[in-house]
Amino acid sequence: MHFQAERFTCYSLQNHLRTTVPELGQVETDEIYIGVDGRGVHYVFPVQAKGGTDKLNIVQIEQDFALCAAKFPH
Repeated sequence: MHFQAERFTCYSLQNHLRTTVPELGQVETDEIYIGVDGRGVHYVFPVQAKGGTDKLNIVQIEQDFALCAAKFPH
């Protein structure tokens, strides 16, 4: 299997976003970036900042995906 690295230009859209997602309720992510590739395709990148002994867990990842799908449906 071969994966080609994609290049993106990204812009910070929102820091410390707390919002409501249908069927989940209130969720929070540390930052949202909007990216565009060389073909003009747009992407949404949620970011969870961790420090020290903090660990990212699957619930946070699933909430980030749900947040992006709800707020950026296309």
